[in-house]
Amino acid sequence: MSDEPHQNRVLIIDDSPDTLRMLAHILEAEGYQVLQAPNGMVGIQIAEFAIPDLILLDIQMPGVGGYETCQRLKSIEKLKSIPVIFVSGRNEIIDKVKAFEIGGVDYIAKPYQKDELLARVHTHLRLRELTERLETKVRERTQELASANQMLQREIGERERTEVALRESEENFRRIFETMQDGYLRTDMDGIILLANLATAKMLHYEAGELFGKNLVAEIHVNPYDHERLKESLEKEGRVKNFEIPFRCKDGEIIITDCNVQFIFDDAGKPIAIEGIIRDITERVRAQQLEEAVYRISHATNHAENLEALYLEIHAAIFEVMSAENFYIALYEKESDLLNFSFFMDEVDPHPGQQPLGKGLTEYVLRTGESLLCDQIVYKELEQSGEIELIGPPSPIWLGVPLKVENQVIGVMVVQHYRDPHVYGQRELRILEYVSTQVAEAIALKRTSDELSQTQALFQAAIDNSPAGIIIAEAPDGIIRTVNQAALDIRGPAEVPLRDIPMSLHPQNWKCYNQDYQLYAPADLPLSQAILKKKRIENVELIIGDPEGEHRWVLVNAAPILDHAGKVIAGIAVFPDISALKQTEDALQESEERYRAIVEDQTELIVRWLPDGTLTFANDSYCRFFQFSYEELVGKEFIHRVMGEDRNIVNDAFRRLTPEYEVVSYEERVTAPNGEIRWLMWTDRGFFDAHGQLQAIQSVARDITDRKRADEKIQQQLQRLAALRRIDSTITASLDLNLSLNLLLDELITQLEVDAADILLLNRHMHTLEYKTGRGFHMGSPRQNYRLGFGLAGKVALERNAIIISGLDPQADAAMKEPFFESEGFTVYVGIPLVAKGHVKGVLEIFQRQHIDLELDWLDYLKSLGGQATIAIENAELFENLQHSNLELTLAYNNTLEGWARALELRDFETKGHSQRVTDITLKLARAMGVREDELIHIHRGALLHDIGKMGIPDRILLKPGPLDDEEWQIMRQHPTLAYEMLLPIAYLRPALEIPYAHHEKWDGTGYPLGLAGEQIPLSARLFSVIDVWDALTSDRPYRLRWSDEKALNHICEQIGTAFDPQVVEAFMQIIDSGN
Repeated sequence: MSDEPHQNRVLIIDDSPDTLRMLAHILEAEGYQVLQAPNGMVGIQIAEFAIPDLILLDIQMPGVGGYETCQRLKSIEKLKSIPVIFVSGRNEIIDKVKAFEIGGVDYIAKPYQKDELLARVHTHLRLRELTERLETKVRERTQELASANQMLQREIGERERTEVALRESEENFRRIFETMQDGYLRTDMDGIILLANLATAKMLHYEAGELFGKNLVAEIHVNPYDHERLKESLEKEGRVKNFEIPFRCKDGEIIITDCNVQFIFDDAGKPIAIEGIIRDITERVRAQQLEEAVYRISHATNHAENLEALYLEIHAAIFEVMSAENFYIALYEKESDLLNFSFFMDEVDPHPGQQPLGKGLTEYVLRTGESLLCDQIVYKELEQSGEIELIGPPSPIWLGVPLKVENQVIGVMVVQHYRDPHVYGQRELRILEYVSTQVAEAIALKRTSDELSQTQALFQAAIDNSPAGIIIAEAPDGIIRTVNQAALDIRGPAEVPLRDIPMSLHPQNWKCYNQDYQLYAPADLPLSQAILKKKRIENVELIIGDPEGEHRWVLVNAAPILDHAGKVIAGIAVFPDISALKQTEDALQESEERYRAIVEDQTELIVRWLPDGTLTFANDSYCRFFQFSYEELVGKEFIHRVMGEDRNIVNDAFRRLTPEYEVVSYEERVTAPNGEIRWLMWTDRGFFDAHGQLQAIQSVARDITDRKRADEKIQQQLQRLAALRRIDSTITASLDLNLSLNLLLDELITQLEVDAADILLLNRHMHTLEYKTGRGFHMGSPRQNYRLGFGLAGKVALERNAIIISGLDPQADAAMKEPFFESEGFTVYVGIPLVAKGHVKGVLEIFQRQHIDLELDWLDYLKSLGGQATIAIENAELFENLQHSNLELTLAYNNTLEGWARALELRDFETKGHSQRVTDITLKLARAMGVREDELIHIHRGALLHDIGKMGIPDRILLKPGPLDDEEWQIMRQHPTLAYEMLLPIAYLRPALEIPYAHHEKWDGTGYPLGLAGEQIPLSARLFSVIDVWDALTSDRPYRLRWSDEKALNHICEQIGTAFDPQVVEAFMQIIDSGN
């Protein structure tokens, strides 16, 4: 046989020479052998002769078209398995459907991409190759099953001999005929039933005698051709054994029967009837199919490359015993609480991947752990009970079984059908349940196998990358099979390789020495023997190399590796390089003496004592600090001279000393021999034995008194700075002087720790100091007003200098003797002036009932608070002055605007007071319409200046006694635009432009100057336009008398929706009706 690879042969059938050449060129370039046919008939002949591996077929060809060619090819036994791909310029769905219905495997529409064509050809050739391999496996399996049938054949032979014996006795035959378990059936040559025993009737679900006269071929045979095949076999062989025929029962169920059949001849030797023994082997066949499916799953478990391959084998096995076009396996991932559709094949739904648990049928089976055969009735019941919800397209029949491993549901296996609601029943349910255990165990085993492979890979990576040397030896001989690079590096160059030698640390392999520099012999440290006897070797220190030259220290730990039965299967030795550690230990030992000398010279206090309190060591610093001699301390009870309130801190630190926490630190206050309170920071280290028992404590203390005092000072400064920040934020955020000063006094009393304080403000007109606010007085607000120069506060303000007086001073001012100081019990007074830009604003006073040390930073902070108080007072004064100035400026603006309005009335000969009247009424209407108060000032200004633009209209037009012509009206209508241009440069009048610019706009958009309509017109302009017309109609003019109120109102109402906003007119009418 040639070893050359098979060259795939492709037949192209197309009536177009160009297409033939192009396709042949593409395929030959890829290594395919190409055959060409110009029409269907030639293509069929070539196919029968050359047997191609794949056929590319055009649809539109003269003579025999593509569809008919495909049908003829499929009707030829040796050609029907060849895949046919249609290549056509027709791209309608109906063409594609027909191509698939008559046996095509694919459809490629012209024009096509070369890569797509090659990909599909390759895919279908690969599929055919896989199919042929599968058929080969099936034939091999059939041969295996043939041997199993030999026993059945012997059984049937025995039965035939029994039948011969039965014929000898007609009486026995009749009795057995009615009671035999197998069926007996006799028909004429056309298949009409002449005789059937009770077993046959029961087998086919008929009543006794009901089969007589029925046509076996038409009513019982599933395949009518079975009867003709049976007769042909009888004519050739005379008798047919083990002839399997499917029968249709009365209720439509299909059973498989095993028939032994023969002719009945007349006297002339002519066959006149057919009789046979029938045995129902349906369950046996199905059991065999099921057994094969289970075997296939089991085989795939051990041989599938991965889980995906296992799923494919499971699907194929299920497909052999039931319809499984729509099949999936969903596994529950407990860690992520997700449902993973590990394998999914479906005609309708796309692959869902991973998704959270919902209320579908799959989750129902997963939740209940019970199998579910769900038709439409069951589905509605579950849906109405709230157990499930529809997910995806509904199917008329759905069958799912739980996958369980050790009574734990790990997933669900499902088949469903979208067309035949009767395709699944209890039989399929039992089959799926039967294989579910095998499937679940196969999946679990495969997943475990994959995880084990990953674990082994991680374990090997850990060994390879470990900085410690590792060797593993196999039992029973202890030969090293695994060694990592670190072990090779530690041993260094050697003549004997490290792998495949006994793990005994042999001298010639390792050059190992103990701590006494004695060479280890194999008997001294036989690692392999010790390990194989289940002995552990722990923490053995060895030297590898020349003790006097280059060498390394290692710490050897070795242990046996046992299987599940406790048998030693290997041994492992781990030996990190501890050379650096040994060098460190040597260095520590050398420095021990130096350490003792250093300890004696340390400024820190160092003591060592036992758990019972006995002091065993104290350095000179400790003795000097507490003024004891060494002899007075050592050997006696160690007593911390700690202040009573800190005793719990010391006890708690002692309790926290454990083998896990060997060092504790804490701070405490002690009383020095001179009575001074000092701060010490202690660090205690516990020394424990191998059993975790405390043996000794070494304590080291440092005097941190200066640091603690500095910390307290810093904290005080931070608190004072924070207080200044709070005061500053209050002054900045609020102009309420009382709020700022009260906060300042609260912070002052807290930070300076004084009893009382107040603030007096200077009345510049009366030249007196007036009490503003205070804190800490027993009598509420006791301070009186002081004239400048009188009293302590008056002197502070007049002289602009601080006054500090203490009642303990014999030179104290006589003012300290006044009733106020005596009634309050004050003995200390501090007053500072509050000066801003050279002007006295007031006085800040502080009172204390007990003596206080007035340090420099205390006085500096008081001055800072005084500065804050001065800022608050000055800000309040500035704000008050600013408010007064703004009020005066606003009055000036309003008077100016009113003057402009009166001047315009005089020029235009308007009715006197027109501008003021329309302004007042417009404001009333704006309030009725809900306009905010802060917007009314702009409406007020806009109403006063509504006709300010007429100042730019020539007198000849503005004062013309008669009607204006079109040109004059065009100029007159420019006055809103002139008003806009006049007022826009004035910033504070810009918000008031709406009325002067838009009060001639109309609701229907016919106004001017912009032609605005509806709510495009500003609300203020819509309000004013109604009031302007009302005042004009109800006022006397030189050219007419005023209208009555009723007539004016009727006119305004007639203009609703054209000139005026309906809502504005409605609000105006309510004002008129109310009499306002």
